[in-house]
Amino acid sequence: MIYVWWAIFIVFAYLLGSIPFGYLIGKYMYGVDVREYGSGNTGATNVYRVLGGKAGLLTLILDISKGFLPVFLSRLFFRDPWIWAVVGAAAVVGHIFSVYLKFRGGKGVATSFGVVIGLSPLCALVGFLVWLLVASTTNYVSLSSMTGFFFGALCTYFFAPLPVALTFTFLFLLSLFAHRSNIKRLINGTERKTRMPWQKKHEV
Repeated sequence: MIYVWWAIFIVFAYLLGSIPFGYLIGKYMYGVDVREYGSGNTGATNVYRVLGGKAGLLTLILDISKGFLPVFLSRLFFRDPWIWAVVGAAAVVGHIFSVYLKFRGGKGVATSFGVVIGLSPLCALVGFLVWLLVASTTNYVSLSSMTGFFFGALCTYFFAPLPVALTFTFLFLLSLFAHRSNIKRLINGTERKTRMPWQKKHEV
């Protein structure tokens, strides 16, 4: 019976993670399909670029929440860290490959951040601080996201159960796959810079 509940939680996490909040906010609050602009994905960064700070922040909060919530609930019901980790991974996979958008979505960074908050707050803090440092100095969101993700994942090998660490290694590799076009542009020097909300206009 326990495995039935595991399956229910995993499916729930995937379906929750699949909710394209960026697309819904753009479509029903602004009358804009964010998939037709910018990078074409539904993540918070593209929403911020296309629709502005308020829409981007709302998308960010909701995308983080859909990673945190299933992990939080799984920790209430189960003691096995494997199910916590797999549930979190399911939410991220749902965000990147949304069943509601023909298996397209965002890059999974914000949702992964929500997952790591639920599994290892210390490593979430490490990842965020690295992201903040790189974002502030380079203005490349993709580079800061991948770098922060790497150090957050590395942190889990020291401060989280092994299932969590292995799962975050998988999610990091999945994030690299989702960022493959960004990686090419970074190498070619054509990646777009983004002014952070705390920066003045002349700083980019």
